[in-house]
Amino acid sequence: MLSFLFGFQIFITILISLVIIFQKSSSDGIVVSNAGGQMPSRSQTSFISKFTIFLILIFMANSLLLAKNSVNKHNNEQSIIKSLESEHAHEDKVTGETNVPKME
Repeated sequence: MLSFLFGFQIFITILISLVIIFQKSSSDGIVVSNAGGQMPSRSQTSFISKFTIFLILIFMANSLLLAKNSVNKHNNEQSIIKSLESEHAHEDKVTGETNVPKME
């Protein structure tokens, strides 16, 4: 699941970058002209702006899912290590052995 979310995050990042680069800005910085060199209509601009916002919301939601899954994975790994340590400590008490290596 985590690898799918990472791949999806990369895809959304590339898509957002492309949409923003091809978007008409008020400063006319990086603009790709259409076939006739005409200005895009107001409805096209509105659609592109809404699509950009939609992609950004998906990006943020995916980022939160990645963070949540990463924290859960980290907590699970940590709890497994703690359970193994406590199990090992319990075995040492039962057998009376210590963890100190013997000198030969």
